[in-house]
Amino acid sequence: MCCGKKEELEAEVEMRK
Repeated sequence: MCCGKKEELEAEVEMRK
């Protein structure tokens, strides 16, 4: 998972928190 949509990455990070 790299060089993807920043919005999707942020959503994943928030869910993983």
